[in-house]
Amino acid sequence: MSAAVTMALAAGAAARPATSGPPPLFDRRRFFRAVRESIFRGRLSRQQVAGMEALLTAWEREWRMQDMRHLAYCFATAWHETAHTMQPVRETLAKSDRQAIARLRKWARKVSPRRRQTVLEYARVHPSTGKAYFGRGYVQLTWRRNYRRLGERLGIDLERHPELAMRPDIAARILYCGMIEGLFTGRKLREFIRGEHCDYVAARQTVNGLDRARLIAGVAEEFQAALAQSLLRARQEWEVSTAPPPRPKVVRLPGEAAPQEHQPAPPPEIIEGRPVPETGKPAWRSTTIIAALLAVLARGAAALNTVPASLKWTGLALGLAAVAWIIRERMRHAREDGV
Repeated sequence: MSAAVTMALAAGAAARPATSGPPPLFDRRRFFRAVRESIFRGRLSRQQVAGMEALLTAWEREWRMQDMRHLAYCFATAWHETAHTMQPVRETLAKSDRQAIARLRKWARKVSPRRRQTVLEYARVHPSTGKAYFGRGYVQLTWRRNYRRLGERLGIDLERHPELAMRPDIAARILYCGMIEGLFTGRKLREFIRGEHCDYVAARQTVNGLDRARLIAGVAEEFQAALAQSLLRARQEWEVSTAPPPRPKVVRLPGEAAPQEHQPAPPPEIIEGRPVPETGKPAWRSTTIIAALLAVLARGAAALNTVPASLKWTGLALGLAAVAWIIRERMRHAREDGV
């Protein structure tokens, strides 16, 4: 590594406060087991594990107080932008800068004239720095101005040393800063994921319009589930370790009455100590009400003399079926109520 790169890294490290920090938020074993089965089709390579470990570590160090759904969407973005490798990659998945430039120039001959100029600009080596600013990292950071902006934010000279965007720890910080703070497109994750509102599809605008937005949104939901599963144990351990000390025991003098403690009222969904079952359906969709209406209609149809005999028998059959349905529903509700 050159002396200039070493000095750039040292400057970035000095810009970050050195703190030991609280314990990890996520149980790694549970997280990797969950994503292996749900996202990676039963197989995880060492490189994929190492890349996700870098993302988790960076998040726990600097962004642990952010919405966990932001992390899930960043993971899904990295999954897409790195072709599922979860490792920082160069444009066209090239193994070197020279190969990436050659592939981009070759690709420019195959695209439309409007797109060709953009691809050639990615591959252009700037005389002032001797570097090309094609896509690198977990999120494919492109354009010289973006390297400059992210470098200033992180305290690293990415403009003169864009190859640093290939380091997992730096690439993870670029990913989070760019999406959370809106440094890529001007759109921030909290515009789409905040409070009760969560629009994983529209959140793609923090990186690249709506390109593959629905695919990435589905993967973000899978990552969110895995993170929630792995967070449970870590959160319990953290709460136990940071729990306040027990209240001291109050010693009363002889004959002194015990203080009356306030007893909170039971929640409205509890009646006589028994929870009321929730069906989650509006009244007009209740199977009991629908069955009762069918029974009334069937009896009315059977009472009409002008109705053919075949329809009368059909109405009678419907009425009997509705009555049986009512009986079954009432028995089910009785079992749910504990009767």
